[in-house]
Amino acid sequence: MGQRGTDHDTAAFAVESIHRWWHGQGQAAYPQATQPLITADAGRSNGYRTRTWKLQLARPAAETGLTVTVCHLPPGTSKWNKIEHRLFSHITMNGRGHPLTSHEVIIESIATTTTRTGLRVTAQLDTNAYPAGVAIDDAEIAALPLPRHAFHDDWNYALHPQPAPAIPAARSPQTPTQKWDQAPLSEPAPTGLSSHELDDLTQVLAPDGDTGHGRPPRLAFPDQVLATMSHPRVNLAAQPLAVLYGSSHTAIHRTLLKIRRLLDVHGISVSPATTPPTVLATHRPGHPPSPGHRPKQRPQQQDQDDKLMICKPIAKQLQALPRAELVRSVVGPSRGYVLGRSPERITVLDVVKAIDGPGPAFVCTEIRQRGPMATPPEACTAPCAIAAAMASAESAWREALWAVTIADLARQVEAGYGEGALARIGAWPRPGGAPEE
Repeated sequence: MGQRGTDHDTAAFAVESIHRWWHGQGQAAYPQATQPLITADAGRSNGYRTRTWKLQLARPAAETGLTVTVCHLPPGTSKWNKIEHRLFSHITMNGRGHPLTSHEVIIESIATTTTRTGLRVTAQLDTNAYPAGVAIDDAEIAALPLPRHAFHDDWNYALHPQPAPAIPAARSPQTPTQKWDQAPLSEPAPTGLSSHELDDLTQVLAPDGDTGHGRPPRLAFPDQVLATMSHPRVNLAAQPLAVLYGSSHTAIHRTLLKIRRLLDVHGISVSPATTPPTVLATHRPGHPPSPGHRPKQRPQQQDQDDKLMICKPIAKQLQALPRAELVRSVVGPSRGYVLGRSPERITVLDVVKAIDGPGPAFVCTEIRQRGPMATPPEACTAPCAIAAAMASAESAWREALWAVTIADLARQVEAGYGEGALARIGAWPRPGGAPEE
């Protein structure tokens, strides 16, 4: 049975189609039925997020005394629905080449659909009005007899028969609730990073995390990084983060899992704050900052950021080292890189291979086999003289680099620049010039 409407495609229209089918065909075809099953798409008027769909579906359940079970197909899999192949495809083929100039033509095109295996279609025109903008609050949903299944309870549930709830009328647009001011979330206190460092971290993670494939995320990628950094730093759970960023608990949970995996891949860890930051307590939706509130950015912090900007070319090279487990990144007040293992176990060759890759520096392209005086490939049984010389040189410099460790370099720096040189270098980017303890 097919139904065509003349108004909005709402949940009420979808449920009315089910209601007409049951009284027109279903009740006679299945007189012993007690628990009909509805397979629905994940979105649009009968989507699993649509509250009006659930409230409207309680009406036929109460009228018929049936327990209506609903199983939604996962998002993006509407073509799994068998109705697409058993009915809709044949309706489409039957109506091809026919201009759909009126509702009557559409109904006739649907109703004349047949197949050799015995498909017959009944079509009706629904001229009822189905206003959009019907809002359902939490109390109305909570009052529904809506037991959910153990597996994916958001997609699978049932509606038991009970007195039908009142269907609210369409409401006029309301002034949206003011959102939280998100500016304080990017300050150093909740994240442990300055604005420059947060931008750099976002750029490091973006190639693997901001792919642009699939469904558009509810949060922009910089906000995903920002939320994930606040999660362990100030012990904010997924639900408060969802409120702060105007998202859902599920979306925030998935975001945290994704960005944490990226941080682990890059060897980046987040240090918890030693004292809870007060910046979140001084900001509320619709409330300006208190007169005594000042940004946490300090002059020496800004100086440090300017110094770290000089290190950007070096930072690009450092991004390759965590993948080789030579260093790991530490986020927080003592941010920076620390060695992944003892300096005696890291050679200069390990660093070169991590940055440039394990392949040879010279790759022979067999130019002797090209040109007007090319040597036949079958005659090139041994490396050419140039390739042999380059291979010998590469073997020598690899052996030389393998013989020098990071500990050897540290001793040479101390010997050449005086005792305490490494401590002074390590203290340079830190506020106040104090070395990390």
